[in-house]
Amino acid sequence: MEWADVHIETVQVGSRIRLRPLQSQNRYGQRVPQLWISGSKAIREQYPLGTVFVADLQLVRPDRSGDYLRIRPGHELSLLEQKNVKRSLSGQLILF
Repeated sequence: MEWADVHIETVQVGSRIRLRPLQSQNRYGQRVPQLWISGSKAIREQYPLGTVFVADLQLVRPDRSGDYLRIRPGHELSLLEQKNVKRSLSGQLILF
């Protein structure tokens, strides 16, 4: 399963910086799952926490571990301009 043009952000989980989709996104009538995203460590460390990107994602279902998302091979992340992103009082990102 694949999703195009998904907004994802960098977040801190314990001591690690991770990537995850922003909540409540639908593409082609299907909700984008809230799973961790496999991505370049260099990208995760190069940008500050809360940086928002646009990416094409694929669902990966390995045999021995839980499902996760990955950035579609050959697709580069696009940085979303920060002027188009604000946080609500609850901390949720608002895109406009």
